[in-house]
Amino acid sequence: MLNRIVKTNKFKPESLHVATHGGAITNSIPSQAFLFGENGISKFIRKDSAPLCACGCGERVRKSTNYKGWNKYIFGHGNRGEYYQEEPHNSTAPLCACGCGERVKWDKWKRKWNKYIFCHRGQIKIPPNSEAPLCGCGCSKKTNWCKYRKQWNKFIYGHSQRGKNNNRYGKIGAMAGKYGKEHPMFGYKYTEEQLKIKSESMKGEQNHFYGKSHKIKTRKIISESKKGQKQSIETIEKHRKFMKGRQHALGIIHTFEQRQKWSKERKGNNNPMYGRLGPLSPAWRGGIAAEPYCDIWLDRGYKQSILERDNYTCQNPNCRKSCTHLPLHIHHINNNKKHCDPWNLLTLCNSCNGRAKFNIQHWVIFYQNIMFEKYDYKYE
Repeated sequence: MLNRIVKTNKFKPESLHVATHGGAITNSIPSQAFLFGENGISKFIRKDSAPLCACGCGERVRKSTNYKGWNKYIFGHGNRGEYYQEEPHNSTAPLCACGCGERVKWDKWKRKWNKYIFCHRGQIKIPPNSEAPLCGCGCSKKTNWCKYRKQWNKFIYGHSQRGKNNNRYGKIGAMAGKYGKEHPMFGYKYTEEQLKIKSESMKGEQNHFYGKSHKIKTRKIISESKKGQKQSIETIEKHRKFMKGRQHALGIIHTFEQRQKWSKERKGNNNPMYGRLGPLSPAWRGGIAAEPYCDIWLDRGYKQSILERDNYTCQNPNCRKSCTHLPLHIHHINNNKKHCDPWNLLTLCNSCNGRAKFNIQHWVIFYQNIMFEKYDYKYE
């Protein structure tokens, strides 16, 4: 559509009718163009003389309106670099190397197809119809798939230095490859002086693990390796003797802010005991709490005689010093409510009575030995 018809005396084109479009005028021949200014036609322009766009697209640029000269790029092509190239029309996109089955996109700057879809790098899937090989250490366990190297691992995590795979295997002399009773240090016990020297040499910054902590994967491996393991009675007694008389979290009064912080952190789902009722509770013993006691248990005088026999004190020799203010309870040694004989009853504080509900076999033997030493009760 013509905006304006202009007739000029300075130039006689083949067509007397000249149309202007926003400052530029053209005649009926598409190969000619004119610039229209205050003094009429100022310059003759041919479209064939316009330079090509610098991005390499093959199109011609336009005349700049801000300065005298041609534009370097067509509008929108300025971000295209020297290596820019559009997607080829005759080629199909290859599949993503991660194995997802989707096709990748064309990289205009590298002028080639991408190898991965965005965010699919490192997500190499396990190839189908392939089984995990056994660990190279000989433990007969299967290894995991390595998504970075795109292959099965040779060893399970932490097994690469076992046995002959260790670089120092066979280089130590007589101690090489000897374990258990074959090892020359088997059964050797350090003296107290040697233990003190070792403990002092590993204190503070001298310890190789100072300021470090295990990773989440390592913690899971340690926890899984110790599942189902139970400490012997001798080991438990050693721990108790070692901690006896030590101020291990006893007598410490935490600040109000610290207690409020712990309270908020362990509310709702963050509490490890949240929702663990009935059979889900670690203290569950088949619902014996609902079973009735024996008839004599209702006699207060009988309970009073048990307390007088034990001198109104907790009979656990390892009772904590901070538990003296707690109320006393009469504990059934074999955890059977219907056995209310004097040989099965013992006075304990609230803390010791609660601990006796866990690891029952240990506490039964422990308190039976106490009753035998004090009152000469014999048990089968």
